[in-house]
Amino acid sequence: MKIKIIGQITNKGNNNKTIYIVIGLILISIIIISYIYVMNKSSSSIHRRGDILVEEIDEKLFVADSAKIDKIEIVRTDVSITLEKVNGKWMITKPLNYQADINAVTPILGNLAHFKIESIISEKSENFGNYLDSALHPVVTCYEVGKLLGTFEVGKYAINYSNAYIKLPNENRILLASNLASNNFTKPLNFFQSKLTPEKKE
Repeated sequence: MKIKIIGQITNKGNNNKTIYIVIGLILISIIIISYIYVMNKSSSSIHRRGDILVEEIDEKLFVADSAKIDKIEIVRTDVSITLEKVNGKWMITKPLNYQADINAVTPILGNLAHFKIESIISEKSENFGNYLDSALHPVVTCYEVGKLLGTFEVGKYAINYSNAYIKLPNENRILLASNLASNNFTKPLNFFQSKLTPEKKE
């Protein structure tokens, strides 16, 4: 009888030890998985561009089809320009009614359809002057088939002329955008006017 009781105690002790080992292995596995997840998230969301640590975000502010964009508003400190597709033709409808130069509109359509957000550059308002265009301060609004797609402020060019800094009106941060040429939105009004025989909007 004594031997039997000892055997039961020994088995019970072994079972408890097994349970502790399983729980320990589960906890270790959770810790390892959590660590890998955090490291992967960190490495994918933050990287170094030169001497600046930048954070990755969603690459598209909105999805646009250049063939379906039918209205573009460019509000600047010097002038507000509205480009609008009327009866299949691009027209300047503000501040005057005049046929638009398709060669000036096409690059903008390409930018709006293909630009991507690469990263967050700064969230410090005191540094915004380094990235935004304080002179003209273009604010661009895009419409597709009459529907508002989005609005953003266009800043200075970044890295090269095919990249620019931008800012959303309701956000306090500067974003780096690729495939976006800031000078497409800072041309003088007459640059957007057709060089062909003028066709006024009725």
